[in-house]
Amino acid sequence: IEPIEFGDDMEIGANSTIYQGIEGETLVPRPLRLREVQVQAGVLTSYGIPQYVLEIRKPGYGWFEPLIRNGKLVGAAISQSGSSVYALPVSLLKRFVDEIKRDVYRPFAELGINYTSLLSPAQRRYAKADDSEEGVWIQEIKETSAFVKDLQPGDILLQVNDISVSARGSYEHPLWGRISLIGSLTNIYAGDKVTLKFMREGAVKTVTRSIGAYQPELERVPSVIDSIPRYMIFGGLVIQELTEGLLQSWGTNWRKRAPLPYLYEDAFHSWPENGGATKVLVLQRVLPLDYNKGYHSMEDSFITEVNGKKIHSFFDLKEALDKPEPGHEQFARFRLDPGNDEIILSYKDINKIHAQLRARYGIPTTAAFWKKEGAVN
Repeated sequence: IEPIEFGDDMEIGANSTIYQGIEGETLVPRPLRLREVQVQAGVLTSYGIPQYVLEIRKPGYGWFEPLIRNGKLVGAAISQSGSSVYALPVSLLKRFVDEIKRDVYRPFAELGINYTSLLSPAQRRYAKADDSEEGVWIQEIKETSAFVKDLQPGDILLQVNDISVSARGSYEHPLWGRISLIGSLTNIYAGDKVTLKFMREGAVKTVTRSIGAYQPELERVPSVIDSIPRYMIFGGLVIQELTEGLLQSWGTNWRKRAPLPYLYEDAFHSWPENGGATKVLVLQRVLPLDYNKGYHSMEDSFITEVNGKKIHSFFDLKEALDKPEPGHEQFARFRLDPGNDEIILSYKDINKIHAQLRARYGIPTTAAFWKKEGAVN
């Protein structure tokens, strides 16, 4: 095996060759043409990255097969949909390799703003931006954004460093044409100085900050899929944090198959709250026993309240279960959403109930069952 040199990013319409391993012995080459570049979430992250979209008629690609052009590596396939193969450009591969060589990893950067296109003439007049045809409408700013004290909803983002932002939220890439502004962030590292030009009430302003890191673990619905999920079992109720890892348990087509309330939270309410402490807890499964009869169909619901206490984290859940409601000390009461349903279970003999669950479902003793502080399960 000989090492291969890195090439350069390809331009639209460029041809390359993808090599597929057959039975671990033979490399089969097939020609590909770069049709377009899209900025979309990666396979293992919700972070938007530029991806080649290449044409091919054969199935079975997307397992990091190399793309070769003029004897050099220019990309690596990461997925396939129909006749399209999606691949990482070599500039991203170079970044990953360079970071491996460094003593301290430099994370990807995040602007931490949500914006929408600004194509409506009326909206542009409302924002006093009708003299310009550029810029996007800022809807909200993450509490973790480096620009949280500088920007406000209704501002018009005009430029990021030297990149002008169109009214559609795109910019002109020298090789790939118009792509999403988000794609430009892969050329920036967390901690780099970034200058934003924006408009507020018709006045153009600039601000420069050290841009923050992309921190998916802080989100209400973390886009983390490679860590052990946090969960708790109480009387057969399996309560878990909603993460993209959980969503992907519905398969490769999870964006259509996962429960709609889960998808809505992930799409519109995933940004950090309270410094990343707030999470979404769901009743992921009910392990049937006579003890929890009547509640077996209440899976895939949000846990919003326990024993009268609002639930925003596992810390809240544990604290609430440890403190039953006055006058109802023998019972744990769970409120669910959507539907505002309730589950009421008895604390009596809860350790015996948990022993039954372990025996019936083969659950190891190391599993995270609830137990009252100071008790031995």
